[in-house]
Amino acid sequence: MLENHGVDPFDPEGDERALDAFLAAMEDQLPPVVRDDPAFDRGPQLDAHLPLVYSAAFQVVQDRREFTLGDCLDQYIAARPSTTKTAKIAFRYLREYLGKDKDIRKVRRAEVNGFVQHLLEGGHSEDGTPITTGTVGRYLNSIKAAFGRAIRENELGIENVFVRVEIPNKGEDVTEREPFTVGQYQHLYRAIDRHAETRGLDQIRCILILLAETGARLAEIVGLAVADVHVGAKVPFLSIQDRPWRRLKTRSSIREVPLTQRALAAAQTALRQAHGSPFLFPRYTDETGSKADTASVALIEWIRSREGLRGTKLGNHSLRHGMEDLLRAVGCPDSVRDQITGHKTPGIGASYGRGYPLEHLADWVAKAVAPVDA
Repeated sequence: MLENHGVDPFDPEGDERALDAFLAAMEDQLPPVVRDDPAFDRGPQLDAHLPLVYSAAFQVVQDRREFTLGDCLDQYIAARPSTTKTAKIAFRYLREYLGKDKDIRKVRRAEVNGFVQHLLEGGHSEDGTPITTGTVGRYLNSIKAAFGRAIRENELGIENVFVRVEIPNKGEDVTEREPFTVGQYQHLYRAIDRHAETRGLDQIRCILILLAETGARLAEIVGLAVADVHVGAKVPFLSIQDRPWRRLKTRSSIREVPLTQRALAAAQTALRQAHGSPFLFPRYTDETGSKADTASVALIEWIRSREGLRGTKLGNHSLRHGMEDLLRAVGCPDSVRDQITGHKTPGIGASYGRGYPLEHLADWVAKAVAPVDA
């Protein structure tokens, strides 16, 4: 609006003629009863009588325009759509802690440190469940990046109060994830087979099999499109790639993963059950996003209630670690294992070339799962 009238938002008084032209145009937007009343001057009381776009521009001219947490978040996720989920959670917790949608220029370091303690003590949760230091770190990194972008792109001229924030006892609450053993895989498959015999193979059990037989991340499987499943190829495979409803974690996550016989059967069942949907698992994915968290809750509850798996801390991510152990046990090279699971292989040379052919990956996965089927 200001630029349309030749006014520089960062130096509104730099061109007096342009500023006067804007103010005249703004006055034309006021109702006559307000415009002609001497009780109303060019102050904040005019805002309520102006169209929003003029009100916002007027606030900039008078240096009254706030740049709120909401503004900061909106700009950030517009520029970085893949960060939306984490950023929205982090900013929601911050707004709740501060008690309002505060101007980011007025957020103080003491408030940031208090916010960290608030999360660690579970103040954000109705039941008082604390957040781990690792998760707090992710939230702080998201907010720091958003603040940094807002400060830079809007020339706010302030320090980023989220830079180098200390998290007390960081990393001391880390617990090792429990991987599946061969025996536990066998218990899992017996439970799945019994379920299939009595109730059929449903979406959640298909997801479970694909997780176990590929070592993929839960979000990667839940967010698959039907077009990502190539059951008729010479070597059947899943194409794991970015989708509008589900972004991948890293560039190395983009890959093709071969399907074992068990995984192929699960994929074929899922395709039939998709009933024309573009999504392989329409119960958990649609155009608005992938509900991996919902699937995770169902998976963990079911896994830990099966015979031979009760009393464990096994979950969907344990299947990813389990596949890595299975591959390692048969002597699979690290670079092959990384390509299968979507990890970045260290070293400059690892980033060159097209990687291993699908047939080669399929051979290693078949060797890895053979002990489970023995």
